[in-house]
Amino acid sequence: MLADLGHGIRLPEPLTRYRVHEESMTDRRTPGVFAEYMANVSDEVAARLDQLHDRPPTWARPDQLTALTARYHERAAEHRDNAKHQRERDALGTPQKGPFA
Repeated sequence: MLADLGHGIRLPEPLTRYRVHEESMTDRRTPGVFAEYMANVSDEVAARLDQLHDRPPTWARPDQLTALTARYHERAAEHRDNAKHQRERDALGTPQKGPFA
C-alpha cells in the first residue's frame, strides 16, 4: 500500500522463500479458495483505508486514500472473478494453468 503511494523501497531479492505444501496457511489446491481469500483481504484493506480518510496518516492525503480504497475494491472484484472462473473450470474438468490459476 505504501508502495502504491511512492513510499518505501523495493528489494531486488526476496528475504525469505515460501514453500507451498499441503499444510500451507492458504489452500491452493481447492479451486477458488486462495483467490477468495485474497478478495477478502483486499476488501478489509479497502475498509481500513476508508476509515483513515477523515484523519489521514502522515503518509497519505485524503484524495490518495480515496483512490487507494477504490483500487483495493477493484482488486477484490478481480480476485472474486478469478475465484469464480477457477471454480467454473474445475466444475467442467478443465485443467488449471499456473501456480495460482
